[in-house]
Amino acid sequence: MLVILGFWRHVYRRFTLRYDRLYWGAVFPLGMYSVCRLRNSFMETAGYDVITTKEAGLLLELLVKQRFDAVVLCSSIRCAFRKILHAS
Repeated sequence: MLVILGFWRHVYRRFTLRYDRLYWGAVFPLGMYSVCRLRNSFMETAGYDVITTKEAGLLLELLVKQRFDAVVLCSSIRCAFRKILHAS
């Protein structure tokens, strides 16, 4: 993907070949994903249980829902205390 984008940018669009720190926005996450995926494959071949992407997505969804429930509960308690304080 990076090779194709580089070809399009520097050959087809004729941009000069200069360093731009914004390139890290594409390169760093891609590199981190590659390293993590490689490590997970080593762990899987060694026989360890590794959380898959689908399981991680479900876990993240569950955590987000629980956090949302906690925020709703806290705001409800806060509203109840306000009503009690304003009533007296």
